[in-house]
Amino acid sequence: MFSPSPSSPVHADAGTAPGVADPARVVRRYAHDARNDLNGLELSATLLEELAGEDADIAETAGQIRRHLNRLESAMRSLLLRFADHRPEEIPALALVDRWQAELNSTENGTPTVEWASPELPAALLRLDPAAVASAFSELTLAAIRHSGGSPPRMRVSASDGQLTFELREPAKASLPSPEQIAEWTSLLRWLGGRLEHCPDADRISETATRITFVVHQG
Repeated sequence: MFSPSPSSPVHADAGTAPGVADPARVVRRYAHDARNDLNGLELSATLLEELAGEDADIAETAGQIRRHLNRLESAMRSLLLRFADHRPEEIPALALVDRWQAELNSTENGTPTVEWASPELPAALLRLDPAAVASAFSELTLAAIRHSGGSPPRMRVSASDGQLTFELREPAKASLPSPEQIAEWTSLLRWLGGRLEHCPDADRISETATRITFVVHQG
């Protein structure tokens, strides 16, 4: 992803600290250490919840700790996506959705129901990095679950003008992500070859929608 020119300071000094010439490797190494620390904190939060018993204040504190950890985990995954060695490939839309749902199953948060607008759409081919896009979908879905009080959003898949749109719908009463988080997701999906729109439309009485669009690959 990063290709410094020969005149770059990275190459100009043979004494440059190890790893500076490969920022992706540095990020992955430190992210691995940070993930181990987060796992330890997650176990501590679980233990605190178990020890809380009937003490509502301690239980609430443990819940806050867990929410902070979830946000840190989400931010770290988004960062790692940007430094991953992406490998675009042709993949049917159904296979992408299956991969995304499998990731969500591992989080024990439940998976959204998926509605296909027409029967041929599951076979539509997309050219993208399925692992990266599925992870981005998972981040958006987990955020929607947090903002809607624990209920998985619904996904509707439709097509128009040679593009496939994955639309996550959640209750309008749900709290919305911050503008900074929306901007981060928009940038991430654009970098992965897609387009993201978050639509808290005033016209939508019961729902808001997050739409992720990719061009259908013609083969």
